[in-house]
Amino acid sequence: MLAGLRRRSRYVWEPIANWHAPGPAFPVAPGHIGPALRSISLEIPIAWWRTGMEPPAGWGVRSVETSPTYRLRLDGDPEKFWRETGYLRTIRNMRNRCKGFTVAINHPGAAAWTIRQWSQKWSGDGDGAGRTELDERIEIAEDLEKRGKHISISVFDNGQLVGGSSNFVHEGDLVAGVIYHEPQYRANGLGVRIINLAFEVGAKRALKAFDLGGKADYKKKWAPEDGTRSRVVVAPLRVQYMRKVASTVRALAGRSCTWMLLSAIHIADYGAIGRFAGTAL
Repeated sequence: MLAGLRRRSRYVWEPIANWHAPGPAFPVAPGHIGPALRSISLEIPIAWWRTGMEPPAGWGVRSVETSPTYRLRLDGDPEKFWRETGYLRTIRNMRNRCKGFTVAINHPGAAAWTIRQWSQKWSGDGDGAGRTELDERIEIAEDLEKRGKHISISVFDNGQLVGGSSNFVHEGDLVAGVIYHEPQYRANGLGVRIINLAFEVGAKRALKAFDLGGKADYKKKWAPEDGTRSRVVVAPLRVQYMRKVASTVRALAGRSCTWMLLSAIHIADYGAIGRFAGTAL
């Protein structure tokens, strides 16, 4: 295993490429992920997303959080599924509302714009490590785009970029990355239209399916459950023990502070406290 890690706290380190793209967050020989991570003697949360391997199990795995992902094959008629979920009428309405916009694929700078706008919407501007991670996400997307492994879908209104999505080509599927549109275009249903465009682009490129990922209920309207994604936390028993000790110490310190405060109130001048409480601040 060769893993680049970023420090999150005293004991927690995270793979640099976590959640930035589908597939393993670092190269590792099959079957060796568990022993390799345990040997590092750190707590490491790992994105388990289209890795083609079972997540690590056994001692040292502190937790596994798994959620379903949603994927629809493109070799049939996607509208059949949308008709069954009752979402087809909405999709068609949003197509009509957005028909005056123009669409571009892999427009220069579009991947960076979409990812930056998405990050600002959900995380704020960020600083320090936040900016570094944002730049890394953009660098990965732009490098994969040069290799034909990333597709940016952009929507323009009178030449102005107003929305787009970042998508990966992974093992024959189009896989959703991030999506963003300017807030004033919500009434146009631009978000729905951008997702619909991903299905159209994937079908035109003869890709097998569009994988929307998971962790959002609206995706059930677009595709059936097909796959999972997990957040796996690996930590050697020694590290787990040290974190429990540290947590216990913090809890005891908090109780001690509370006891000292109550003791101070008990011996205080209650008359003075009453007079102070009645003073306007």
